[in-house]
Amino acid sequence: MPENHQESLLIINRHSPYGSKLARESLNIALSSSVFSLPTSLIFCDDGIFQLLDHQDTENIDQANLAASLQALEMYDIKHCYVLDESLQTRHIEIDMLKLSCECIDKKRMQQLIDQHTRVLVL
Repeated sequence: MPENHQESLLIINRHSPYGSKLARESLNIALSSSVFSLPTSLIFCDDGIFQLLDHQDTENIDQANLAASLQALEMYDIKHCYVLDESLQTRHIEIDMLKLSCECIDKKRMQQLIDQHTRVLVL
């Protein structure tokens, strides 16, 4: 979590991993911001939680698998990843099914995170 008065970025991932380039672009933005030492946090909610499921076969859809980008987050010092509990429940997904270690949060906590960051990007 960023310190007070420090520039920071929160990226809220709402879209499924494939079918558009939004998931890939959000991960690219997160990795790029980290290169410039901008504290970056990620929230996965709605269909964005599907980005975190393991065993995604992208061979027949002409899109690269997001697994490598997700694994790179920790190497780029992006340690604050969150998933909205309501999105998990609605889609019958358990937190231990996710390939990325995320803190499960509710909508109130999500709003607190939004308020704590100086920049918020919703994709």
